[in-house]
Amino acid sequence: MLKDFYIHNSKVSGMAELTLNLGFIKFMEAIFHWEIMQL
Repeated sequence: MLKDFYIHNSKVSGMAELTLNLGFIKFMEAIFHWEIMQL
């Protein structure tokens, strides 16, 4: 049971990490585009 809980938690944290990384990349892209528009 504890093993199943651990596997579930690692899946959830893996998904959260992926979402955060994607969000960060989108954020950086938005800033990059905004910087170009300012020139």
